[in-house]
Amino acid sequence: MKFTEKVLTISKKIEKSYNIIITSHISPDGDAIGSMLGLHYFIKKKFNKKSTMFINGGINNNLKFLEGSDDILRYDDRLMENIIAADLIFVLDLNDLKRLKEAGDAVSMSNAYKIMIDHHIEPKGFADLELLDTNATSTGELVFKLIESLNGKFDKRISNALYTAIMTDTGSFRFERTTAFTHQMIAKLIDNGAEPVKCYDEIYNQKTVQAMKLLGTSLVNMDLFCEGRVSVMSLRKIDFDRADAIEDDTEGFVANTLSIKGVEVGVLITEREKGELRISFRSKGRYSVRETASKFGGGGHKFAAGARTLNQEFEDVKNKIVSELSNLFI
Repeated sequence: MKFTEKVLTISKKIEKSYNIIITSHISPDGDAIGSMLGLHYFIKKKFNKKSTMFINGGINNNLKFLEGSDDILRYDDRLMENIIAADLIFVLDLNDLKRLKEAGDAVSMSNAYKIMIDHHIEPKGFADLELLDTNATSTGELVFKLIESLNGKFDKRISNALYTAIMTDTGSFRFERTTAFTHQMIAKLIDNGAEPVKCYDEIYNQKTVQAMKLLGTSLVNMDLFCEGRVSVMSLRKIDFDRADAIEDDTEGFVANTLSIKGVEVGVLITEREKGELRISFRSKGRYSVRETASKFGGGGHKFAAGARTLNQEFEDVKNKIVSELSNLFI
């Protein structure tokens, strides 16, 4: 089915539905939250219909400036019944229901028509319709194209949400997939009310003292491997305790791993409660890190991926990561 046919199908499904759900992955980033809000307000503006937004877990403080973020519900057992009874479910910025954790079971059980809007590779085939483009900069870009294709209007709320989605997933327009079309989208969003200075400032310039202290510790804890080609930043639970910091405070830390001359691949490993380790992989573009992330139960893009491990020793995981990454340079 061609893009235009998919868009028309989506339009018809929205028109016929009364209980519409919009969701995205755990630990939602700017693309996830921005895409959800953009689609939510588009459905309201274009079709005069309400939609229920939810995620499993909380939203980072730096994204709460977006209008409507307070309306995004946290998944619980009461919401499960609404999901199962839905007519239409949009799943954004993910291609595997496992990334919804227990909420994925509710979505899977629902007889609703399921639409996936995403730009990650290797979808798991849970959706009735996939609006998928692995060459897109972001899910926000696909929501932008959906709105344009249906002659929708971009108001300030939609524009700020999609500007945030595209800006964050392009690394402030510096990643490889940033093209002239990317800037054309951004120009249209600005023309319709997006606030570039505010969006950037709220997302990147509102660090807490705790976050800055933790950043200092993370830089001290940075090690180089593979003749300086791999940089690994480590944060143990005790580091969070000493800085009185939380996991949300690490937002953007991994980018610093690529700031060292000669480094090709960067990794951030953070230790959470109950023996869980969160791993973020980044690459400057010559080497794919998605395959390495998959070996630790994760996935993502070629040059930006992530994984989580349970009940494994920190140093053992770190050593395994370095060993796997060393194979990139053989």
